[in-house]
Amino acid sequence: MELSSSQEMYLKTVYQLCDENKVARVKDIAAGLNVTLSSVNGAIKALASLELCTHSRYGYIDLTELGEKTARIIIANFEMLTRLLS
Repeated sequence: MELSSSQEMYLKTVYQLCDENKVARVKDIAAGLNVTLSSVNGAIKALASLELCTHSRYGYIDLTELGEKTARIIIANFEMLTRLLS
């Protein structure tokens, strides 16, 4: 599955928020990425259509099993690239 860099960034942020706070909310994602709430809503809808997350209206965002696995791969790739370049 090919994700855009923007989609990867949102997925990674949701994963990190869930890991740190046990939940991810639209307003927390928007604050963390310095984007608008409508941008987050659009991105989350796109990720949900790819079955990477679930989101109930005015509720929390949860990663699916596939979403969590994909986020871990994205983070591992980022960390490997960071170590390689430093």
